Amino acid sequence: MNYYFGKVAILEMIYIVIHSNQKFKSISLSKRNFVLFFIFIGIQWLEITKYFSILDFKNTSEIFFDLKAIAELLEASFLLDFIGFSLFFIFFIFSISLLLLFLDQEKEKNIYEKEKRINQALSDLAIQETENRYFKEIQYLVHDLKTPLFSISTLIEILELEEKNIRKLNYFKRIEDSLTRCNVMISEILNDSNKNNLFLDNVFNFIFSYLSTHNSINYLKFYNFSPKIKLKINQILFSRAIINLILNSYDAISNKKNGIINVIIKYYFSKILIIIEDNGIGIDQFQLKNIFNRGYSSKNSSGIGLNFVKTVIDEHKGKIFVISQKNKGTKFFVILGKECINYEK
Repeated sequence: MNYYFGKVAILEMIYIVIHSNQKFKSISLSKRNFVLFFIFIGIQWLEITKYFSILDFKNTSEIFFDLKAIAELLEASFLLDFIGFSLFFIFFIFSISLLLLFLDQEKEKNIYEKEKRINQALSDLAIQETENRYFKEIQYLVHDLKTPLFSISTLIEILELEEKNIRKLNYFKRIEDSLTRCNVMISEILNDSNKNNLFLDNVFNFIFSYLSTHNSINYLKFYNFSPKIKLKINQILFSRAIINLILNSYDAISNKKNGIINVIIKYYFSKILIIIEDNGIGIDQFQLKNIFNRGYSSKNSSGIGLNFVKTVIDEHKGKIFVISQKNKGTKFFVILGKECINYEK
């Protein structure tokens, strides 16, 4: 079959140019090809009409050429033109209607996605505003605590001057130490972006002193292989993060007679590695990928503990990983980079 390049082919090329418009590209390729297929069928029917023929129909295919010749012989050219134009309009209108339907579907889909993003952004903004409001309220409350703490500290000093009993003086000293820790915590909560250079030993002594009244202290073993390292951290936030990990390990071993929690610190290639491991019940593999997500919990808790830990580590430009085996134990790895390290020679 010979095919002559004529008016119909030009029409098809013009439609291809229109069809490649950026607006149509929002429609999936399969849907566009479906529309294009019916458009071409409709345009192709124009070949049987005399209005799209020149040079004695030589620009048409052989089948259409013979069909036109028979129509001329039977004086039915008008009927042939009517059929050609009718089928062209039927297929063309059907194709354009289909195209408009696909465009409306894509438009509605885009509007839905846009509204979804806007609603998510508004939801995040509302949560952020709530958190900021609560944080400010906490700051005001914590600030107000400084006055009674100062009064208590002053009264303790007065009592120490009048007291001669060694045992009571020892108790007063413990109270003063507790008040000092409270004042440090208050100062750093009010200045949560504050970071200081602190020896690792001092940081973990602070953590263990906080846990001294908690049963987890009885299961703890501490190994610091980098005592000369200083960390530039927010002591309160970082300590709370490590405490959360230790308490998480304690929950895992609380029903075991031989439970152990190891806290290990090592220095590798300008990075500090903190390992907190236990021999507890472990974590299911399908839960591991979700444990740092806000609101997720495998226990009856708020699900913000491990999310808070990850947030604090991220704020200190660090990373946290976890590996676990069911009924064998869990290891948390906290890696701090050079942004947090000050090596004392």
